[in-house]
Amino acid sequence: MRKWGMIMDQMPRSVFFWSVLLLIVAVVSLGTFYFDSSRSTLENQYLQSFETSVVQLDDSVYDFLMTFENAVQMFSQNDMVKDLSENAEVNLDKVEQMFQAFQQSYPYSAYAYYVFKNPLEDGRFMVTWPDTSETLKSSDYDPKSRPWYIGALDMNGFSTWSDPYEDATTQKPTITISRAVYNDTGRLEGVMAVDVFLDELSNKVENFKALHSGNAYIISGEKGKYNILAHNDSASVYPDILNQSWVEKLDDSASGTFEVEMAGVDYYLTYTTNDVTGWKTVGLVEKKEIYVQSMQVLRNVLLSTVLILSLGILSIVYISRQLTYSVKDIDHFIQYSGEKSGQLATSELTKKFESISGTFTDSDIVLKRTSLNILFDVELEIARVSEVLKSAHGRSLSEDENLKVEDSKSRLYALKDELLENPSERHHIQVEEIQSLFRAIDEKQKIKV
Repeated sequence: MRKWGMIMDQMPRSVFFWSVLLLIVAVVSLGTFYFDSSRSTLENQYLQSFETSVVQLDDSVYDFLMTFENAVQMFSQNDMVKDLSENAEVNLDKVEQMFQAFQQSYPYSAYAYYVFKNPLEDGRFMVTWPDTSETLKSSDYDPKSRPWYIGALDMNGFSTWSDPYEDATTQKPTITISRAVYNDTGRLEGVMAVDVFLDELSNKVENFKALHSGNAYIISGEKGKYNILAHNDSASVYPDILNQSWVEKLDDSASGTFEVEMAGVDYYLTYTTNDVTGWKTVGLVEKKEIYVQSMQVLRNVLLSTVLILSLGILSIVYISRQLTYSVKDIDHFIQYSGEKSGQLATSELTKKFESISGTFTDSDIVLKRTSLNILFDVELEIARVSEVLKSAHGRSLSEDENLKVEDSKSRLYALKDELLENPSERHHIQVEEIQSLFRAIDEKQKIKV
């Protein structure tokens, strides 16, 4: 300790200052690097989360559309539908009821209808629900000229989706899924179709907005003919989305992520393609938003870290100061007492250590004695006294032995009090042993040579 103190005293203050300064610069540099690296990692994680959410939105749209595609497939393979032209009198009402039940179960289905290849004898050329057959029979409406009818025939037994359009009755955005119907011999019987309102797409996109700070769009069409089917964007950039040069890049691949700039703002754009319709599900988020989200997380982590470090440093400083003062006192004492006799120096050194230990209060260090500690101490003192009594068998105790016995008795009295403070069966036995030992001591001390 004396040598260490001399080294510290001999160290130039300038060396100490520059060493501390260098340490601070190193810590700040490492902290800056770690902070920047962490921010970049968090931004990438947030962007990946955003990309995943866009894919999940597309999956939700896919499930919604597949509900109706599966329904059209089921109807086209139903025996009553396939045999409707030949047995209209038997099956017509049943097919209408089936369409009605489906339309009531799925409120986003506008109409379910089946068009015969050849009209019935009464001139009826289709079955619909809600029932508009009489209205259509007296009009010049020709379903066989419609894209959904022609497209179904071109697909040779597979379903096809029309381009989105505005329903003439409800003025809602609508899409039609259709499928050709063949009988068991493979002869064409007609075309089955369901009209679907696209309101649910808007609801799904709005749910996306509730979870993310970015915007989502569902875009249909191809180069030169794009339509936005649903979106959650209330910003001024929304009307110009379809005029952006990046829109045509959506056809370059099935999915992707790249950076775009609109109205002077930088965005991350991520998109994927719907497997049913070929629509593009697009997500746009400002780069600034990702930065803000990442910085908020880092700020919370940094504040927590600084708080913990501050508490740790304060504790270390306090303990270090106490130890420094104590070490200096001991160092000075050793120098002072170096020329004194060994016994005197040892006595004063013991007192010094006792004064040092007194600098730590019960609030600094609290060592709680367990039951096991007490029992161990009791057994140790009983063994010491028993050994003295055994060695003095048949004679009185010497002065030195009496001192040892009295010292152990004093400790045993204290231990007995501790045992009585926490009574138990084992403690009760120990107390009895102590009392029995005290009686043996008393008897031994009565012996006179």
